[in-house]
This record gives sequence, structure tokens and C-alpha cells, in this order.
Amino acid sequence: MDLGQAQCFLNFVKSEPRFEVLYYIGKIGFYYGLRRSELLGLRWSAINFNSNEIEINHTVVRTKHQPEHRDTVKSKASHRYLPLLEDVKGCLMELRENQKRLGIYDDKGYVFLWNDGREYNPDYITKLFVKAVKACPGDIPREITLHGLRHSCCAILFEKKWDIAEVQQWVGHSDIQITANIYNHVSKKWKNEHGKKIDGFFK
Repeated sequence: MDLGQAQCFLNFVKSEPRFEVLYYIGKIGFYYGLRRSELLGLRWSAINFNSNEIEINHTVVRTKHQPEHRDTVKSKASHRYLPLLEDVKGCLMELRENQKRLGIYDDKGYVFLWNDGREYNPDYITKLFVKAVKACPGDIPREITLHGLRHSCCAILFEKKWDIAEVQQWVGHSDIQITANIYNHVSKKWKNEHGKKIDGFFK
């Protein structure tokens, strides 16, 4: 998704009760390009509201039987520190206050929980995301998955003129070629769209 499509999707899930749990997940995913395991593994202890910093240092992955909690990330590049953006900070403070109101807040616990304190099942969130994409009335790519938030983040950053190395550091790609491949895909779309504007110049 590009920036406009991402905003359309967020507006939709925020307004639909059956998809509203995806709003904060989606927003933080679009901003930071986190993997599913990193999003669902985000803990309050990794967020420093004073220094305005987030540490990506823990993951929740789906195994055959139940979610597995790991104090590891996919690669050395995946363990990274990110600035706590003001928009994200506001979202996280809302989530924290809601958890406190419900009596489920734990300063070492997870950011994303059901209202009864249960953790999200990674597969359930993935399937719910796919349903939300299909239900969204806007002109958005219907094939995008939860992991596709990562690709969308890169596309949006390229749209905002970040270079490949900057995007690689932001999203934690271990190989810059992965970032370059996304850039090539995005630039191909840009060239196709802008090429139409010059087609027919010479008669």
C-alpha cells in the first residue's frame, strides 16, 4: 500500500468494530515496518516514554501447538532501536491507559492484548487482517497480508524520498538487496504511472 491506501485502510478498521483491534497494530506496522512476530512481541518494557525510544528485542511466533515467546529476533539487524514517534506515543499511551482501566496492565507484559488479558493468537490476527483488506471499500491491494505492512512501510518511506540504506536500517533488513528489491518494485510502479504522462509527446 502507498500512503493514501494505508490511511484509507486505517480509517476503515478504526470505524469497524469487528476489525478495530487491527488499528493500532496496523498503524505501528505502517510506521515501523515490523514483522508480525515483532508487532505481537512488543512489550511495555521495550518502550521508554522518557527517552522516546522503542527497542525491538522480543518476538512471539506461532508453532504447531501454541505461540512461542522468544527473547530473540530474526537476525542481528532485526535487533534495533527506533525513535518513539509522537503519533505512535499517543497510541501507546491510549493502549496503556485502557489496559490499566481493565486491570490487565503489566509493565513487563505485552502491548497488544484482548480486553480480558489474553494474548492475541498470531494466526487469528493474520486471518483477521486478510478479511479486513477484502472488506475495505477503498482502492487498496487485495493481496496484501499482515507481513505486507513491512513492504508498505518501505514503499511509503521511498515515497518520502528515503534512500535504500536508510530504509534498510529502519526496518531491520539483514541484506540490503531485500530493500533494493522492494525499491525496484516501487520504482517500477512509479515509472509506469509517470510514463503515461509523457506518452504521446511526439507526434
